[in-house]
Amino acid sequence: MGMRTITTNKGRTFPVAWAQAIQRRNGRPQLVIELPQDQEAAQYVADFDGLESIKLVDDAQPGAYTMYEGYNRLTGMIRRDGTVRLTLEKDDDV
Repeated sequence: MGMRTITTNKGRTFPVAWAQAIQRRNGRPQLVIELPQDQEAAQYVADFDGLESIKLVDDAQPGAYTMYEGYNRLTGMIRRDGTVRLTLEKDDDV
């Protein structure tokens, strides 16, 4: 299995365990990302709130990537056992 990374439109790159877009029961799309915890909570807010796009790359699939767009509002953060799970949502006006 190759290394997975995400790169934000803010120019930051992070290693990730996984990222998954889901549809909530209330109809609001969410993007959930789990990554190693290597910075303070306030820095995750600065890095992930207000994004326009996130590009997921898996080194095991050269040249392939997944682009997530419009997930611009950081709505959740859970820190546990050396990882952090971030939840981002799309604003209604996006």
